[in-house]
Amino acid sequence: MTTCGEKHTLLLDEAGNIWFAGQLMAVGLDAADNDKRSKFVMLSTLSKRVPSEPMLYISTGQNHNLSLSGTNKVYSFGKNDYCKCGSRLEDESVFFKEVPLEGIPSVSIHICRCRRLLTCRYRWSP
Repeated sequence: MTTCGEKHTLLLDEAGNIWFAGQLMAVGLDAADNDKRSKFVMLSTLSKRVPSEPMLYISTGQNHNLSLSGTNKVYSFGKNDYCKCGSRLEDESVFFKEVPLEGIPSVSIHICRCRRLLTCRYRWSP
């Protein structure tokens, strides 16, 4: 699976590892805005905070991302402006914060791209 943000690209391999290229701030790593990787690297090699469980789906926003693990945990990571990663502290970078799903009867993840519509659907119910 491949998904692209404004300044980064994520790849999900068959083993559930997330690979990254582009600006580091787009995945929530502390870096200057112009720090970037021009070759794909596995996110787990950049930080020990990457969950060890394999991921099933990934989705990107402009500078933020969501991933769904094989144990039905949703993680957010990236730049948290406008609190879009689920942290109350704006402008904080978030790196693999588990999104609480308590009280939500089911979750549907839809991956849509502007201008070119690509859709991936996953439905989870507790």
